[in-house]
Amino acid sequence: MSNITFEIMAEYQDKIHHIKCEEEVNLLQVLRANNIYVPALCNGYGSCGKCKVKLSKSSPISEADKKAFTEEERQRGYRLACKATISEDTYVRILAEEEKMTVEASGAGVKKEEGKREFRNEELFLAVDIGTTTLAMALVGYQSKEIYDIHTGINHQRAFGADVINRIAAANRGKLEELKELIEEDLWKGIEKLVLPYPEYCERLKKVVIAGNTTMMHLLMGFSCETLGAHPFQSEHLSVWNGKLQQALTSISLEKYGIEHVNLMLFPGISAFVGGDIVAGLQMCPSFETEELSFLLDLGTNGEMVIGTKKKMYCTSAAAGPAFEGGNITCGTGSIPGAICKVKIQNRKAIVKTIGEKQNVRGICGTGIVSAIAELKKSKLMNQEGTLQFPYSRQGYPLWNQQGEEKICLYQKDIRQFQMAKAAIRTGVEQLIQYYGCQVEDIKKVYLAGGFGTRLSVEDAIETGILPKEFTGKVEALGNGALYGAIAYELREDEIDWEKYCAGIENIPLAQSEGFQEKYLEYMNFA
Repeated sequence: MSNITFEIMAEYQDKIHHIKCEEEVNLLQVLRANNIYVPALCNGYGSCGKCKVKLSKSSPISEADKKAFTEEERQRGYRLACKATISEDTYVRILAEEEKMTVEASGAGVKKEEGKREFRNEELFLAVDIGTTTLAMALVGYQSKEIYDIHTGINHQRAFGADVINRIAAANRGKLEELKELIEEDLWKGIEKLVLPYPEYCERLKKVVIAGNTTMMHLLMGFSCETLGAHPFQSEHLSVWNGKLQQALTSISLEKYGIEHVNLMLFPGISAFVGGDIVAGLQMCPSFETEELSFLLDLGTNGEMVIGTKKKMYCTSAAAGPAFEGGNITCGTGSIPGAICKVKIQNRKAIVKTIGEKQNVRGICGTGIVSAIAELKKSKLMNQEGTLQFPYSRQGYPLWNQQGEEKICLYQKDIRQFQMAKAAIRTGVEQLIQYYGCQVEDIKKVYLAGGFGTRLSVEDAIETGILPKEFTGKVEALGNGALYGAIAYELREDEIDWEKYCAGIENIPLAQSEGFQEKYLEYMNFA
């Protein structure tokens, strides 16, 4: 007797996808199997609450659903895809809007041609930053040293978790090939937009230069992640990698498009958690090439940092988790239009600014979380331990509460998530400075990189304790340091001895450093 066939109709990216099934299925798994990648920052464990969908037919209500939705929302069919079980014809609306997320692609030192496609009969290269959350690509002319165009998008591996730890775990559970295919598709979308429509670009494209963290490079090339995910967290592939683009894009026939000749370079890394994105970013930090003591901090789900001068550099990384990017925050979201990005509290009431100045508020992004907590602290609605005043400690502090719209609040548990993230970063900063043997005030220049770091208010970062107050007046936002560092390197006239360069950057395992636990607990508080 054959199984009864049923259909899932999934509304995703303004299209209806028809999925045939012959047995009861987990919705998140079947969506993934059909190339529909909804955010699942916790990799499907039900803890992040981000894989929200609306179903036309009932599905059992899980404990995770009870935490993510109100009773009214559950009655209307709202569920988490990772906990939803489908066994009949069902219409599914994907609620996540992360495809609209703002991706940092700004930087200094290279001119961007606005609205022009003039070809100068010059050789071209693609610079790429593969971030854990997003991807940015720039098409650049070797002779003109100008950017022809930029492409940005989401790293769809995000469906398997927000951070590298979840990606490594997924790869080691047999998902390596699937993760590799996802980033190949994301890269190919950029090439399709920037290069393929123009035959002269295909002919003149000589090289693709990619910067990314160590895990992203492993997943792109299909390298085993076994040693990345277990102590002592080592990588067998840290050296600069040179070859052909076809060796990375194995699922696509580049010969068909006339770009099989294109070379590929991957930036070298320093350790399992300080990768080629930081090495590329250093190319945008000129004071590291002087006697001036400098500090580079790339803020995201993982906080990578470097301290030093031209004589010696030390680096480390701190696992901040996804809170800075809206993950594990009740009303958190990525940097999408309508996300709260700035908060001002007057007379105990929040006045908010949103990305794109949208009136329909969608949630609160990372910079909005930092801004809100800074204001709660200054307004004394939150004490030094991070506890909200009553009644906010029970019902959350309302950031947006308009009739007929979703209520956006910052809850006590959200502040705890932020405290853990900011304590990890601040402890890393202090431990690295201590290891170098200097005082915070000895640092003359501070570079902030990454999308979150670039958009972050330095004043709010200092107020909440992410950064020490001694950094005031010393901070320069790099924009996308990895992307523009890759461009700067490829436009250099001289070669870098990467083996020697990376040997001059010593990695400090943060968790093993003396005083780590004590400092971490200290920086959980708001001084």
